[in-house]
Amino acid sequence: MRQIGKFLLCKLTVGEIVDTWKIRRLLGEGGFGAVYEVVNTKTELSYAMKTELMSEALKVLKMEVYVMRQANTNKAKHIVQCEDTGSYNDFLYVVMTMVGKSLQDVRKMCPGQKFSLGTALSIGIQSLEAIEELHQIGFLHRDIKPSNFAIGRPEINELRKVYLLDFGMCRRYTDDNKQIRRPRSVAGFRGTIRYAPLSCHIRRETCRKDDIESWLYQQIEITRGALPWRSLEEKNEVCFLSSDMT
Repeated sequence: MRQIGKFLLCKLTVGEIVDTWKIRRLLGEGGFGAVYEVVNTKTELSYAMKTELMSEALKVLKMEVYVMRQANTNKAKHIVQCEDTGSYNDFLYVVMTMVGKSLQDVRKMCPGQKFSLGTALSIGIQSLEAIEELHQIGFLHRDIKPSNFAIGRPEINELRKVYLLDFGMCRRYTDDNKQIRRPRSVAGFRGTIRYAPLSCHIRRETCRKDDIESWLYQQIEITRGALPWRSLEEKNEVCFLSSDMT
């Protein structure tokens, strides 16, 4: 186990076996846990495993698993398949479909850090379909951005397919009767400042159109190479500039 900032992460080693999953390599890590490439010891097929400490005060894996399973039941084509869940030592894990690079990583590899118009339009259509699939099962994403979308794996000819990822910040906007929930009078900030909708900046309850607003900012960035407020980190300054666009 090691510490990143104020967060403790359980470090798995290459070759370690977690139930039926063998650790192949570390893909990334952050405040809430780590992501590994794993191999099913029975089939030898590759998957992604996301981990989270049981002691974590804010747990996101539970929401991720619930959303993925609902989307899988609804046969969503832009949301990865939840393959397995469980616990190991002092952490929880979820195993899901392995995908390729994030749109953010791919964009930064392109000339001018932007896609061609045709590619941007194709990505825009598929990412919008992904958001619609999430909304159809009653959830808002609340953190739409290029790093939360990924292309498929080139070795299985899915380079042109786009997947929506990371559902830890999702919130249900419908009740058990599929009616729109009453909005809260004040809502805390959720998401990433650069792509956050105006409603988020002014602490207003978000709804489906706010995911679309973040999608619009994403489209501007991948088409032009940057947003007008890319160098700003202060919420109020970003809010001021983004309000001129909405």
